[in-house]
Amino acid sequence: GAEVYGYSLAPETNPSLFMLAEVESALASHTLGDIRDAGSLREAMAAARPDVVFHLAAQPLVRASYRDPADTYATNVMGTVNVL
Repeated sequence: GAEVYGYSLAPETNPSLFMLAEVESALASHTLGDIRDAGSLREAMAAARPDVVFHLAAQPLVRASYRDPADTYATNVMGTVNVL
């Protein structure tokens, strides 16, 4: 019975698992955005007015983090700051 709202980057593949599993149909709303964009995230949070937040956004790939450590830091650390 929960109203679930999503906030994520656009899928990198076409078709994506998100599309194939028809995840969006189970959501009250879904916003395409970047967790590093504090303003966009703030707007999405204000619209959703969540009671609980599951923060699953991260750049978890070690090789990608070596290639672009600043982007990994911005996503994993500053993205969390923006959620908080």
